[in-house]
Amino acid sequence: MTRGGRGLAVLSATACLALAACNGAPEVEATPSPTPSLTEIAVTSPSPTPSPTTTALTEEEVLAAIPEEARSEDFPGAVSFAEFFLIESQDVFVHQDIRLLKALSLPGCVYCENTVEAVQTMVDDGVTARGSKLTAATGAAQGGEQPDATWRVVMDVEISESDIFDDNERLIDTRAPQQATLTVVLELQGSGWRVVDVASQQA
Repeated sequence: MTRGGRGLAVLSATACLALAACNGAPEVEATPSPTPSLTEIAVTSPSPTPSPTTTALTEEEVLAAIPEEARSEDFPGAVSFAEFFLIESQDVFVHQDIRLLKALSLPGCVYCENTVEAVQTMVDDGVTARGSKLTAATGAAQGGEQPDATWRVVMDVEISESDIFDDNERLIDTRAPQQATLTVVLELQGSGWRVVDVASQQA
C-alpha cells in the first residue's frame, strides 16, 4: 500500500467525527429536538506543519485558547466547551497541530487517542485535509452533571464535506457530509473543563 493509501485508511477509520468508535464513553439516553437550529462555527485552515510539534502548550496558552463562555463551571459553560473541543477535533486534521487537543483531553480518552494517532499517520504519509467544518446544535443540547461528578453534553452535529490530498497535492478522496448525535463526557479540573471521552451515534 502506498504511503498516501495507508494514511487514507487510518483517516477513513478515525478522522470522521460522526463515525468515530468511541466506546470509552458511557452511553447516555437523550431525546434531542428533531429539528434543532444549527449555528455554523468558523474553522480556520492554516497551512499544515511538516509534523506535529512535541512542545506542550503552557497552561496560560491553553487557557487563552479557550473562549470565555467555555470557562464557566455550569451547563452552559459545558456546552460551549464541548462545542469548542469538537470543532478543534475536526480542525486538527487540517492544521495538524495536536497540542491543544492533547491538552484538553484526559488520559484514557479513546476518541482523543484515535484522533491524535490519525493525525500523526497523516503527517507521516504526507496526507492533508481541507474542509471538514463542524456545526453544532447547541441550543438543543441536553445533559448536565452526573452522579459520578462528570458532566455530559448531548447534541447533534453536522460535518461538511472534506477533501483529502496526497503529498503531491493530488486529490485522493472526498468525504461526504455527515450527521451524528454526540455525547461529550467532561470533567472539571483545577484549570477548567477537560474531556473524558466522546461517543457518537450516526444519524
